[in-house]
Amino acid sequence: LLQEIFELASTSKFMQTEHANQLWQALFVLTHDCPEAVSEVSPTFKKWLKEKWREEKARTKTSSARHKALSETLNFMGIPHFNEHDEDIDVAIILGSGNSKVAGRRKTLLLNDEERSKIALEFDGPSHFVRGGRRPLGDTMLKYRLLKHQGWDVVRVPYYEFDKIPFWASMERQRYLQRVLKTRKIRFSEIDVSEYSKMPDNRKTRFD
Repeated sequence: LLQEIFELASTSKFMQTEHANQLWQALFVLTHDCPEAVSEVSPTFKKWLKEKWREEKARTKTSSARHKALSETLNFMGIPHFNEHDEDIDVAIILGSGNSKVAGRRKTLLLNDEERSKIALEFDGPSHFVRGGRRPLGDTMLKYRLLKHQGWDVVRVPYYEFDKIPFWASMERQRYLQRVLKTRKIRFSEIDVSEYSKMPDNRKTRFD
């Protein structure tokens, strides 16, 4: 069935960008997870889909208020980052290789891994979940799956955790992000012993 879909699509003279992007996402995931399923897709069609995808991702993007809040908090922490990075990453943190140090205004960021680390900090707003629940939508999970296949370590920041911290509590926001990022083998100082653990759903914080 997949082969027929790609074969029919490759002979289509007119295809909307949205449909081309959906095919590219399916092709990209299957190439990594089940390569035999797309082994007969023509290289020319693959290249065309990839170009359409790049055109879409090259469009001008505008950060939401929540994305800006993440960026401002990282600025306070002295962590270099990129907003609205490639592949629609909300905030991208790219660290050098081999225990490299990135000096910040207040902290030094130490990388434990030997290879370069690419961290995609993604803010999951209410539209990323099923209505009235905390189960992520399919398109959200697909995006993160694509990013992981491209070598990104996805760190999710759900709105129901971050929004509990008031905008004026900047230190609390910094502590929250510090603990979340530490799960990705990042240390902020030699004496930092704080750890991140997910807040139980039935437990309230002092900001509730």
